[in-house]
Amino acid sequence: DPDEKLDYVVDWTERLDGDTIASASWVVGEGLSVEIALSTFTATKATAWLEGGVAGEKGLITSRIVTTAGRKMDQSVVLRVKEK
Repeated sequence: DPDEKLDYVVDWTERLDGDTIASASWVVGEGLSVEIALSTFTATKATAWLEGGVAGEKGLITSRIVTTAGRKMDQSVVLRVKEK
């Protein structure tokens, strides 16, 4: 919902294969006016707090990490903004 502010989490545990997250960022794809209010990460999870957008919008949100071993990984999900 455009009026909500919600957290979205990507759990990287399986793909990390024992490695850990050194840095994390999020990318809002074209077609979305959603804003990233805050982003955080732990050794295995990346979290983004998203808000705004326009009902009916749909697009990709990408979690992008770099691991302590130097791996670079992306995980994208489709986000659809809709009124509650």
